[in-house]
Amino acid sequence: MLIVIVIGLLAIGCSEHATDPTSKVLKTINPNNYSAEEAYDNRADPAHILADEYASAIDYSFMAAHTQFALKCFKEIEDAEPGDQNIFFSPLSLQIALTMMFNGAEGSTYDAMARTLEFQDFTLAEINEQFLNLVRSLESADHSVTFHNANSAWIDIGFPVFEDYQQQIIDYFSAQVENIDLQTPEAVEIINNWASEHTGGQITEIISQPIPPLVVLYLINALYFAGEWIYEFDPRLTGDDKFYFPDGSYRYVEMMENTGQDYYYLFSDNFDAVRMPYGRGIFAMYVFLPDEGNDVANFIDRLSTRNWEDWVYSFEELEELVDQETYYSFMYKYPKFKFGYEIDLEDVLTSLGMGVAFTAGSADFQGISPLHLWISKAMQKTFVEVDEYGTVASAITTIEGSTQLPPMTQFEVNRPFFFAIRDDRTGAILFMGKIVDPVIE
Repeated sequence: MLIVIVIGLLAIGCSEHATDPTSKVLKTINPNNYSAEEAYDNRADPAHILADEYASAIDYSFMAAHTQFALKCFKEIEDAEPGDQNIFFSPLSLQIALTMMFNGAEGSTYDAMARTLEFQDFTLAEINEQFLNLVRSLESADHSVTFHNANSAWIDIGFPVFEDYQQQIIDYFSAQVENIDLQTPEAVEIINNWASEHTGGQITEIISQPIPPLVVLYLINALYFAGEWIYEFDPRLTGDDKFYFPDGSYRYVEMMENTGQDYYYLFSDNFDAVRMPYGRGIFAMYVFLPDEGNDVANFIDRLSTRNWEDWVYSFEELEELVDQETYYSFMYKYPKFKFGYEIDLEDVLTSLGMGVAFTAGSADFQGISPLHLWISKAMQKTFVEVDEYGTVASAITTIEGSTQLPPMTQFEVNRPFFFAIRDDRTGAILFMGKIVDPVIE
């Protein structure tokens, strides 16, 4: 069904006043099928060339596994949330945080995490190398897009963590490793300040006081994205318009507007979709709008790696999809929005087969510490803001590790005893005594 007046869901757009993007736009719409030498027009920028070389070094099968993980997680989250709940989730942030923990997993815990993370076909060394190249490819990919990735490990003072493990997450994930007394109020403040710093101040609290006494480790990933549209919306055209709900009711929202002639589209029997590019065109927001009468949950049910790749490889220029009269009368509308989202991911990851990692007594992270360790919490907080100029988004994923305290050796004076007060310089015994009942005065 072709929508020629309004497309509204989760994306942003262009402007008839935008400059010619010929020197910036991706030549091919296929995002996973390019070479660093041929894909982009402005190849003269050394930072872009290097970023594209890192991207070219990433194995396609690894990114297909990432896509499979992303889609199955999102579907689990959508199934668990009320139908009227907004969702904003970062599969990359979650996968990076879990992979740092995965580096210390062994036995059945390793196997369960590998299946959940879709890592069955890769060695640990390959996984780490792929993430290293991926992050490097993203961080300098576009001067009009800010992408920031940060990782940290916060280890409770006195909890033993193998030096080899620490070096592994430093080398491949550039993790900041800190030893800290997690039972102090200062620890909460320090970790929350780290989160705020690495999300542009969008996410300011990821843990709260008091930290449970068994918690000895936090592995945290922070992602920050700020992208400028190639085709900005003219703020003068933004105005209130109707946004409809499944029951037919509606509310007025701020709706941005432009001709939409410069985007790529996909018009199918059940949905229409638009690709809205940022910067030099390698980053884009894909918006899928189910046809009237088709619930968005039904569309999400259809998400699979095969369908996703078929769809994103099928976008075409508007001129190729509609007749000339429709092209010149086309109008694109997209809502402004801003919201934060938070989710406890234990149930999601357990449903996907990783429950052993959350089970005290069964989890095996002997690659991290000689003491028993399990994941006691996996949380993600996100924030997104979309307006006429672009998108700002951030995510924090926190993996909390807990341990069982070793059996306590006690010296408990709970029966009659003798005591003495001595001058240890001279050996003089000043007082001696016996206590049979300490309550008697």
